[in-house]
Amino acid sequence: MNDNIKKKMIGEYPVNVLFDRIIDSFYFNSPLTEARLDDLYNRGLIRRGIFFNPDSVALRTPTVNLLTQEIEIQQVHIAFLWCQCYNFVLLNEVSQRLANKNSKIIQIKDADENTKVLMDNLTGWSFSLRDAYSFWPPDIPDPACPGDNIRMANELLVQVVKFLLYHEIAHLGNNHANYLQLIATPNSELSDNELSELKMLEIEADNYAFEMSVGPNLDAGTYNQALGALVALLSNLFIITSTRQLKQLRHPDIDTRIFNLMNKIKFEDIRYQMNIDQTLNAALSFFLHCHKINFIPENPDEIDWHETFEEVLRYLYDRIDDEKKK
Repeated sequence: MNDNIKKKMIGEYPVNVLFDRIIDSFYFNSPLTEARLDDLYNRGLIRRGIFFNPDSVALRTPTVNLLTQEIEIQQVHIAFLWCQCYNFVLLNEVSQRLANKNSKIIQIKDADENTKVLMDNLTGWSFSLRDAYSFWPPDIPDPACPGDNIRMANELLVQVVKFLLYHEIAHLGNNHANYLQLIATPNSELSDNELSELKMLEIEADNYAFEMSVGPNLDAGTYNQALGALVALLSNLFIITSTRQLKQLRHPDIDTRIFNLMNKIKFEDIRYQMNIDQTLNAALSFFLHCHKINFIPENPDEIDWHETFEEVLRYLYDRIDDEKKK
């Protein structure tokens, strides 16, 4: 068993050790963020405080109540996100290590056995939360454990949750008056125009969250925030249980939201951009792998799309698009 894994009390959800860090980072992300939040509060558009819902139920994504101005995010959802963050840390670690072997294809099966078992445990338990609540397993790490990978997963989780909270703030800050009525209306009763309006409101919220989290500059000081924004949207890929759910009625399609975000993330420093592209590459590949979609050619030595990240990502987007058309 990994030395960083410790025994946990039955029922304990140790993500709560990160709540203070999430709140501090949310309020004090940057001078721009502080000024905007203060302005929204003074105008009576938001309340101070985030509700971390401890209910022992299946995963639900964050919500905002436009009447009470309460923003709620589940502890179960945060646990799910933390597992995805830890897996992203492991995927990037494996990718960097295996890349030194000059292989055209880097596969999880080539990782060491301990890493594969750990990723399998993290994935299996976190995916089970989509259907039902369960206790934190004793055989996976948690945010309170020591270790460099856990520290990196914790930092990434803070940035991910912060982006999701800013997305909900956007519905308050942008005064999305119709949002409450639209989200409360069954799909069958919404017109095409109303569904389009809902999607536009969600696009606005994504853009607002990016402005709040990352701001106008892409540099060393905002790299973690940009990575967190990307992982926040990538996590939606792993919430769905079928590729049919890639197409969304009330939101822009999941891959479209990711693509739109990537058009904003263009670092001049190639080191940061490569890390962003590598994370996207690993996530899209892992998504296809999880849904048993064959995307690796039979003869990897003959592939001609591997020279740049842009070519690889275009190839992976096309494979996902093929699934949406089925």
